[in-house]
Amino acid sequence: MRMKVLLVMPYCPFPVRRGRDRLVGNLVRGLTERHDVTLVAMALDEEEERAAAAAAGPRLDVRVMRAPNKGGIAARAFHKGANVAKLAGRLMPIQVSYARPAAFVEHIAGVASEVRPDLVLANYWHLFDLPLRLGSYPAALITHDVDFLVSAGRIGRMGGVLRKGIARLEARLYERVERKAYATY
Repeated sequence: MRMKVLLVMPYCPFPVRRGRDRLVGNLVRGLTERHDVTLVAMALDEEEERAAAAAAGPRLDVRVMRAPNKGGIAARAFHKGANVAKLAGRLMPIQVSYARPAAFVEHIAGVASEVRPDLVLANYWHLFDLPLRLGSYPAALITHDVDFLVSAGRIGRMGGVLRKGIARLEARLYERVERKAYATY
């Protein structure tokens, strides 16, 4: 049975520069052999937008938007300040707001309502609350690392009491959001 799959990424995997990009490319290639895939991602620059457009094909629809924090200096300063203010009260790592800004979540919801997917595959725990925002579409979370465990290992190798304390707090924040993601999906 051919399915409509919505693959959501907080970053653009094109052009391939890292192992995670190759992993996603292989996943997309495998999925498009039997299913219609719509990839929704954020691009950091024109090069990524062009590479994503070039990757589109008969069974791969690519819907990339420019990351909102990638404007000029004023836009970057505004987004950084807004992210810090927004997350301070929620105790979330700042990476969460960069990986899932409101405009991106709205973009995902718009594409989902247009495509009406049979399955939503969300890559990365940053999208921890996406199923709650999309409604009735079945969703699965794809992760390829457990940041809070990785962070804990790094902490053990760090020097300095203050540095270790900050790193421990950051690791606890990562763990909190990751566990939320796993519980939501």
